[in-house]
Amino acid sequence: MLGGDLLVAPVFSASGEAMFYLPTGEWTHLLTGERVEGGGWRRETHGFDSLPLYVRPGAVLPWGACEDRPDYDYLDGLRFRVFPGGSGVAEVTVTAPDGRSETFRVDRGDVTE
Repeated sequence: MLGGDLLVAPVFSASGEAMFYLPTGEWTHLLTGERVEGGGWRRETHGFDSLPLYVRPGAVLPWGACEDRPDYDYLDGLRFRVFPGGSGVAEVTVTAPDGRSETFRVDRGDVTE
């Protein structure tokens, strides 16, 4: 798990095959949007431009505006991706590279996926 809401499975084989356990619930693949049911082992094959990256139901992920570099002001143009399966309000804190941070309250009823 990468934090509480992302499952990242490594791909160690030259063939791109990965086998991993996906916990119970309906998970969403972050890169493709595909929804799959967890609660068991999965076997997937990935190319150099993908990997098993699944988002937990009800997750709220901060989504930056800049795609060409990692060192920008994360608070500038910030959006939130809200995934199905949750309810209530989530508090999400985002810290910029210069150390500034801000906490946001996001309604999980505003699903964006």
